[in-house]
Amino acid sequence: MAITVPVPPEAETPTTAEEPIAAHDDAGDDGDDGDDDGGDDGTSGVSDLPKRTFLIGAIGRGILSLVAIPLAPALYRDHVAALVFLRPTKEVFLFGGFVLRQGDAWLPSIVLAALPMYLVGVWIFFGLGRAYADDLSEQELPGLAGRLLPKRRLDELRGVLDDRGTKVVFLGRIAVFPSTLMAAAAGAAEIGWKRFLLADVAGALVGLSALLGLGFALGEAYEAAGPWVTAAGVVALVALAFVLGRNLLRPAGASSPSPSPSVSDT
Repeated sequence: MAITVPVPPEAETPTTAEEPIAAHDDAGDDGDDGDDDGGDDGTSGVSDLPKRTFLIGAIGRGILSLVAIPLAPALYRDHVAALVFLRPTKEVFLFGGFVLRQGDAWLPSIVLAALPMYLVGVWIFFGLGRAYADDLSEQELPGLAGRLLPKRRLDELRGVLDDRGTKVVFLGRIAVFPSTLMAAAAGAAEIGWKRFLLADVAGALVGLSALLGLGFALGEAYEAAGPWVTAAGVVALVALAFVLGRNLLRPAGASSPSPSPSVSDT
């Protein structure tokens, strides 16, 4: 007759079956962590690439504009096209038209020198705003990016853009107006690039033509009536452009304008 010896409950060893499962879970967690880290690194690299590219472009644009200031005395007589290339601003275009009237420059060279930085310099900020759109929706950007893209200022310009549409991009190319920051605001608002480029290119071409023409007319006035009349014409043009810029920055229906644009805004 066989005798069965009962096994106490604590003597049973069910943990032997559970230990591999726990080990498997740990291994799975480790594997998941590894996948997440790898995925984050890859995604971060891809998303940071355009940010770095546009940041470098914006910095390069600023450096060229600054370099033009000490070089201006050496460039304004015989190398106006170089000055226009380095610093394609409204006051330089006016001067370019003036020099054209004096016969010291060639119109095609002025136009060809102006377009690269005049157009691409603003488009860089559109791309910069698009690249940082998610970050700007939550908080101020740190470091150099935050200096180039001040969130408070961009939020104000996005409000103007919402009220007035892309016509403000077009008219901003003619007025004293922060075109680069408006481009960044348009990019951060995720406005379609075709829609933005259409308004910006049209405004840039009209603005360039108008400024060169006005500069040419000032050259005529200089020869006919002297420097005082020419200076008065320059002051009047700057005042009109400044008033237009303030009106563009005023939200629709507002009684007071947004912060005034700087005279150096392009």
